[in-house]
Amino acid sequence: MTQIISLLSWFQHRFVWIHPFKDYNGRVARLLTNLLALNLGLPILIIKADTGKDRDRYITALKAADQQDYSKLEKLITNALKESLEKV
Repeated sequence: MTQIISLLSWFQHRFVWIHPFKDYNGRVARLLTNLLALNLGLPILIIKADTGKDRDRYITALKAADQQDYSKLEKLITNALKESLEKV
């Protein structure tokens, strides 16, 4: 499962990294990450970025990934996956 989380984190970061908008355009990235997750047999992931605090956490994770530190983004995706699996 660790490899899948790493793949999802890498994919999401790489998409927003090449995206031309300064705000990272996370909605599209999260949508595409969910498409990849569904193709891997996982449930839909709700990566929280609606509140200011959640959005700051998400952007901080993406900025860390810019420096090749994917741990924060992996943690967000891991938590989202756990919450989704608990609902299933």
